Amino acid sequence: MKYSRLIQLAAVFPLMACVIFQQRSIDANRGFIADQDRRYERYIQELAKNKNKEEVLRAQYLYMPEGHSLAVLALGNTSLAADYVWLTSLQYVVNSFRRGSKFETLLRFYTTMLDLQPQWSEAAVKAGKILSALERDRYAVEKFYIHALTANPDNLRLHLEAGRLFVVPPLDIKQQSAYSARAIFYFKLYKEKVLKKLGPAAAASREIRNLDAFIARLGMEAGYYQEAARLLLEQARDQDNPKAMRQSAAREFLNARSILLVNQLQSIVDEYKKQRGAAPPDLTPIFNVLPDKGASAKEDGFGLPIEYDSSSGRVSSRGVKAYRALHMVNVVQALIGQYRDAHEDKPPGDLGELTRWVREFYGPHNPPGPAIREALGDPPDCELCPLGRWNYDPKDGTITLPKYCDQEMLFKNADKMTTTERKGE
Repeated sequence: MKYSRLIQLAAVFPLMACVIFQQRSIDANRGFIADQDRRYERYIQELAKNKNKEEVLRAQYLYMPEGHSLAVLALGNTSLAADYVWLTSLQYVVNSFRRGSKFETLLRFYTTMLDLQPQWSEAAVKAGKILSALERDRYAVEKFYIHALTANPDNLRLHLEAGRLFVVPPLDIKQQSAYSARAIFYFKLYKEKVLKKLGPAAAASREIRNLDAFIARLGMEAGYYQEAARLLLEQARDQDNPKAMRQSAAREFLNARSILLVNQLQSIVDEYKKQRGAAPPDLTPIFNVLPDKGASAKEDGFGLPIEYDSSSGRVSSRGVKAYRALHMVNVVQALIGQYRDAHEDKPPGDLGELTRWVREFYGPHNPPGPAIREALGDPPDCELCPLGRWNYDPKDGTITLPKYCDQEMLFKNADKMTTTERKGE
């Protein structure tokens, strides 16, 4: 027994020595590999300054022949050629030495793959996700989805993924409206194809109703208030929806309806100003020409007054301002809390001081999230207030809103729309 154990140890010892030697070799080369990686990256950057795009792409990876060339090399077996391109692209994705213009190179891989095997939609979906992770420009990634959808016009998954591409908030908040409009475009195409495939009865399915709810909220961001109001009203009245969903839809509907009324009034005021050279002194002559005449036209969807500045000729909704203020004040109060955490529980002296601290805290390497950018702009401005000015108390670091911003008062009309509860609620 003793001798057998010695024999086993003698057999294991050379193996252990080999492992130790190999690990030391790897450790010794780590620095060399990192240096080689950095040198290669600098080389690619210099090449990009002096050479055309094609040469840069070739320097980063072996030349990728066009689809028809690969088909010939594969003796007409395009499926085999497409598999080769996909597997090669996966190797390229994880290769740390080949960074550079990774998006452009992968775009060529995936486009070639689709040319070889147009109906390989599952790989196209995965390719689109990889490209979207590499490239912040959604429109650049969209070109690949357009190519994939051209090859697979009836593929529902591709329509959904193309729409989701634009649901991600843009870095530039000014592009939010365009992003939302683009997402709506693809989601509507998806819905149209589902109804065509399954019939009109599919419109009542939970999936399509949820999609309509999503489209309605995107419509508010895109400025499609008429359509958004219609969809939101349907959702608020749909007794098959949970009460929380109906309440949310009803509140958004009041907001959309108020914006629509303001836009209608503003259009008439602008025409009045154009014809007479000055804005009307008040909205009385404007209310008289509206289809919905009388007291109801003087109130927004929330039941609050329509406001008018005769000096500038601008029309606004008090309810829309209050609704916006409720969202914004939560963000500002959260930032005040962050400020206090960083300053031994001392609140900012004013909201200008808070703004300066927030802009310093959320620098280029720590950009603010979508909620902050949407509420306060980019760069964030904590003094920005739809009501004109925040009522801020620097002693306790709190903001007090006017009484008409009280949620119970503001949403009373929405609550009336959703008083009926579903069975089981």
